[in-house]
Amino acid sequence: MSTSREFFDKLGLTNELLFESLLSCTPDKIYFKDTKSRFVVISDSMVENFNASNASDVIGKTDFDFFSHEHAQQAFDDEQKVIATNALVVREAEKETWPDGTVTWASSIKAPITLENGEPIGILGISRDVTQEKTARDELEKHDRILKAKNDTMLADLESAHIVQSLLIPGKVRPSSIIRIAIAYEPSHSVSGDVVTFPRPDEPEVRFFLGDVCGHGVSAGLYTLLIKYAADRQSRAKDDRPQSVLHRLNESLQEVLPNRFVTAVTGIFEEAEDGGVRLTVSHAAHPIFFIHRISDELETIRLENAPGLGLLSGAQFENQEFNLTRGDRVIFFTDGLEEALNENGEEFGLNRLIEIVHESRNERIESVPQFLIRKIEQFAGRTPRVDDQTCIVVEAR
Repeated sequence: MSTSREFFDKLGLTNELLFESLLSCTPDKIYFKDTKSRFVVISDSMVENFNASNASDVIGKTDFDFFSHEHAQQAFDDEQKVIATNALVVREAEKETWPDGTVTWASSIKAPITLENGEPIGILGISRDVTQEKTARDELEKHDRILKAKNDTMLADLESAHIVQSLLIPGKVRPSSIIRIAIAYEPSHSVSGDVVTFPRPDEPEVRFFLGDVCGHGVSAGLYTLLIKYAADRQSRAKDDRPQSVLHRLNESLQEVLPNRFVTAVTGIFEEAEDGGVRLTVSHAAHPIFFIHRISDELETIRLENAPGLGLLSGAQFENQEFNLTRGDRVIFFTDGLEEALNENGEEFGLNRLIEIVHESRNERIESVPQFLIRKIEQFAGRTPRVDDQTCIVVEAR
């Protein structure tokens, strides 16, 4: 402090001169008031703020001469509180309403001025215009409220979509005299991009359709009900063999799946002449499934290559038949099972999937799909599911 005083003395700078320089140069509004809240000293910025010619036009007046009664009364009450309690009053955003209705905002601090004996003689006030900051903050809060409202609406819509999808996909699986069916359907998001449907439940044969819309989450899930409806409708045509169903689906989806495609496998389980069950199956870029024989032999079926639905107009699909005996199981699945990742980023893979399908032989068919999903979850650990996981297990009676 003494060093600063010596420096100012050498320059001939007095406290009065320094004080006057501060009042004339600062953009902040600095003022002193007496115990009746009358202005005693003000900075040049306050003269300009009040549109006064000079400081003498303001000295001796109060806020009631410049602001609306509402704002002036609040300022007066704050100042009298400062004088009565000898304590600071700080306001981060104080509303200033001018007589013409204009509103500005200021951050302010009001401190007591006392004699050595503690007697209050007035207050010191410093005010800074924060109108731009307050306006920007209000706009941001308004934007946040709008964004929250939209987000709440979106979440409500997603919940509704989840409820609708869970009711319709996979839907109720009807009893059959030739097969038993068990399903695991595990979305990675609120809605799933996997489609499971069993068209024409009024017939002795059992038709199924398993599809996987390209992509994940909501964007893929929006198409699932469309795909289900289209698959059910195309399965009711006169030519209802699996390859024909896929052909018609492919043509109908050309214009409704922009930049997307669907992998799918579809088929019919029906009673064979020898008393067993015949499976006729066709696929669109979904070629792999398993046949787990009652003897515990596990066949990994790889069908001939075929394009996904919605990619190529005029694409051809082929049927293939398989014979099943009592106790044989067929396992269809989407790629979310084999593509599951663990905490090291390692993929579960087809070989591990084959291993756990082998392990599932001793499980009742009703438990097999969830048995497989649990094994994959144990592998993934804390890694979240990155894709929908759907598994259909069918056992010949």
